[in-house]
Amino acid sequence: MTGPIALCDCNSFYVSAERVMDLSLRGKPAIVASNNDGNAVARSAEAKALGIKMGDPIFKIRDLIKAHGVAVRSSNYTLYGDMQRRVLAATEPFARDIEIYSIDEKFPRLDRLRTPRLGRPLPEAARPDSSMDHNSNLCRTGADQDPGQTR
Repeated sequence: MTGPIALCDCNSFYVSAERVMDLSLRGKPAIVASNNDGNAVARSAEAKALGIKMGDPIFKIRDLIKAHGVAVRSSNYTLYGDMQRRVLAATEPFARDIEIYSIDEKFPRLDRLRTPRLGRPLPEAARPDSSMDHNSNLCRTGADQDPGQTR
């Protein structure tokens, strides 16, 4: 992939997906546990602020979870796959040439951006630089010539 690209990176993707399905999780500390519910594999900003680290064993943070009312969800890969498809569908009308890097990261080419319905290139000022979903802040973008520099 050459030319200017964007990084579309979903924030705390697994927790964000859980929040789409359960609105009571919004604004509260939440984590998603690994396959066997042994470790924290995704954390909301609120859970990160409490000091919960990626990979923390659940049994070691159980007191913290209880003391702060941290919501714990088991991994739901069917949901996360569906949410990935939704994010991709929201991105495709603007950039048809998209490299999927992981379940929560994509690299759309900026030199081939299109306005939905009109089929014309987007003006320079319309490059994505804010969240795709202002209500949930699910996805943010950054732009550069090199995928490694978009963060």
